[in-house]
Amino acid sequence: MSAIKISSKVDPEAWDDLKQLARETNQSNSGVLTDAIQDYVRRHRIRNVA
Repeated sequence: MSAIKISSKVDPEAWDDLKQLARETNQSNSGVLTDAIQDYVRRHRIRNVA
């Protein structure tokens, strides 16, 4: 999977927390951010109930 570059503004404390988590889990910042985005979308997506 190829990655896209994004630009956004985040709260400095949230960014520091993300970087700390990345270090603790031996992941890149972008890897943690991708996981966080995917988790957020999964939890907030409205599912069609047929």
